[in-house]
Amino acid sequence: MSADLKLAWRVSEVDLVELEHALAFHFGSSSTEDIRTTYYHRDLPALEIVYNRSGELRSITPKEAFTNNDFTVVTSFVERSLAVDCGSICGRSVIYCNMPLFGFYKFHDEFQVIPVPEHAPRPDARLAPHPAILEIAIKDGGDINLNILRKDRQVREISRLLALLVHNILRPDITRGMAWVSVPSRSARGSELGSLGYNFDGHSEILQNLTDTSCLQPLKTMDSVSYYERVAGVYPSEDLVIPDNLTASLERIRDLDGVSRGKILRAAYWVSASGAIWAASRSSAYVALVSALESLLEKQRSEPCPSCGKPEGDGPTAQFGSLVEEYLPGELEKRTRTTFYSTRSSIAHGSRLLLGDLFGWGASNARAAEEQSFHELQEAARRIIVRWLWDTARPTRAGQTCK
Repeated sequence: MSADLKLAWRVSEVDLVELEHALAFHFGSSSTEDIRTTYYHRDLPALEIVYNRSGELRSITPKEAFTNNDFTVVTSFVERSLAVDCGSICGRSVIYCNMPLFGFYKFHDEFQVIPVPEHAPRPDARLAPHPAILEIAIKDGGDINLNILRKDRQVREISRLLALLVHNILRPDITRGMAWVSVPSRSARGSELGSLGYNFDGHSEILQNLTDTSCLQPLKTMDSVSYYERVAGVYPSEDLVIPDNLTASLERIRDLDGVSRGKILRAAYWVSASGAIWAASRSSAYVALVSALESLLEKQRSEPCPSCGKPEGDGPTAQFGSLVEEYLPGELEKRTRTTFYSTRSSIAHGSRLLLGDLFGWGASNARAAEEQSFHELQEAARRIIVRWLWDTARPTRAGQTCK
């Protein structure tokens, strides 16, 4: 029966995350026995799913509470929503930028970034998180929950890539929960407990089509070499500017082989995470940037030395230094490269925190040096990853040449 379910639910063809989503909605609850086994159940277990070490689905086994109706409903959903192409619709999400966005950027018919409508809330200050809208073409699953799942997954991936490739694009509006906010004009107490998130009248997560941009101007561009060489930051006289090779970079990422694409997506994740957690933990943000660069390293398979038994070949510190020197030749002193990795190791292994996390803001030479080291690492990470994308990553689509 396990093989029958894998066949009936077309496990080799459908997206596993989407199948898990369908099972969770159908059965209502799930639990895990260990990291490789998940049970879907009501009062009693109805389904057991076992994964291998790589996270691939190994078996689906019906249990005592599994019924013919369960089989029929899930099979119907797979055939109706997961395994067929029902055309595309538009998923929308808010993202934040360090600078106002008045123009638009469109990547073919796959996604676009546009300003929020005129009536939507905007910050009064220039140095603030400015909202913009990310619209993405997604496959229509004919189910609102499935469509929102597809939209959210695409938003995370695309927004991270944009945050990597474009200065001053921050993050998507995916934070949820409650927080105290100061609203003296509306509350005698000066603060209110409110839900996190950005919204405006008429905002919808799902539309039929991408918004018409014929009345908008494209975002201004800058020569990519100059763009990535200058220090990322908020320039008072500028609105959001993008590199002139942004579309080419995104096309290259789209066309990468599986290994290279996985590396760039992990690197983009860590760069985005570093920016998101900087205010709460400078130490974690520092480690995240080094992790972004480590994502690009090849796995070393060192044989033990016949004399001492220690692995031969470069260790992680040497590999990291070689990566930095390869893509930033002569741009950073060896001491600076060594400081990046030794600081990361001290933090990650629990023997150190950055002074800003221990004592907060304050004027001291040591704290200023740590802040400078972080910003140097931030600039270096972006340049290295972008150069790696163009110099080393391997495209596989027709018309591309593998290196």
